[in-house]
Amino acid sequence: AVLMAKRFKSAISCCYCGQNFNEFITKSIDHIVPLALNGSNEVDNLCICCLQCNLSKRDLSFKKWIDLCRLVVQTYDSKH
Repeated sequence: AVLMAKRFKSAISCCYCGQNFNEFITKSIDHIVPLALNGSNEVDNLCICCLQCNLSKRDLSFKKWIDLCRLVVQTYDSKH
């Protein structure tokens, strides 16, 4: 718990999107492999990310979440 608290405090940007944390980009802790997919609470399965990425990833695997992000970008690009 102490190690994760130190990592959380010192994190400056989201591990997924790279945005720097500030008053509008809030820090959160994500399970890289979600608990719902048998992930653990071990430190090596946790990362510091922005709340927006964490909420959008939900309980998806990293691969499924990235695929969904790509689909959203492709759909947006094709319409604009």
